[in-house]
Amino acid sequence: VPTKDTAAVESPTDNDAEAPLEVTPVVEDENPDISIVKADVLGNDANSKDDAVRLADGKTELVFTITNTGGEALRNVTVSDTVVTGGKVENLTCTFPDGTKGTIWGGVLEPGASFTCTAELTGVVGEHENVASVTAIGVNSGDEVSDKDPYHAYTPKPKPGLPSTGLDNEAAAVLGLWTALLALGATGLVVAGRRRAE
Repeated sequence: VPTKDTAAVESPTDNDAEAPLEVTPVVEDENPDISIVKADVLGNDANSKDDAVRLADGKTELVFTITNTGGEALRNVTVSDTVVTGGKVENLTCTFPDGTKGTIWGGVLEPGASFTCTAELTGVVGEHENVASVTAIGVNSGDEVSDKDPYHAYTPKPKPGLPSTGLDNEAAAVLGLWTALLALGATGLVVAGRRRAE
């Protein structure tokens, strides 16, 4: 009985199966870092005594810029300022990326993001130094990061003058006028006396 030829069917082997795709996981750069840069409203950084700014009236406004300079998002960002010598820093306020204000922010401050703060420096007589500080914590790593930036200034101390009489300018002017009139009158009496003697 004639038979028909049948094509041989090869069953798939493990070698013929497609190899699974290898996926390389993306690892974030968990290198948290932060910076704070402080200057006055005129842009003077004044990081050292040699760069100290002369404040004629003993006051100025300070501007702080805080930036996430690392590769990881940050939380619990805290900004502060400490006076080392002379004067006082008041009304420190930051405007955070979400529009809220204060000196402590839960976050999150993304890599490359920044915000600014302002404060008032007053009462400087002689030399002044204050140091701004910022701390934060990496969202993924949990590592704490920080940075500091000083600011130096000075106001010339007033030269010692005549002792104060406790009189205001108007009273002093009146007193000066009376003194001049009395002196003029005394001079006239002396001259009149001489003429009589002659």
